[in-house]
Amino acid sequence: FFFVLPEKMDEEILVLYGSQTGSSEEAAIQISDGIPSKLSCDEKKITSRHMQLDDFIQREDCKWPRLVVIVSSSYGVGAAPMGCYIFRQFCDELIEQNRENSL
Repeated sequence: FFFVLPEKMDEEILVLYGSQTGSSEEAAIQISDGIPSKLSCDEKKITSRHMQLDDFIQREDCKWPRLVVIVSSSYGVGAAPMGCYIFRQFCDELIEQNRENSL
């Protein structure tokens, strides 16, 4: 058998966060900073960047890469933390659409 490996392909992993007190943001930064050294190899270079969930919705227009890591916490009694309000609404809308489609 003969098979050809695909050309060297780079890939970006996006680490999104919502954080009220900064803990989830710190965790997202640590995860994002560690990804390239842990996952890159000679055949594939892996890069990573982190950003707030709402910034992803507003600035990136939800352009989802192949792999996304989401780090978040709740605030108060299950409320979305700062930087995550729009994303929470987005998720609630998806859930409602799925309910309507399953009826």
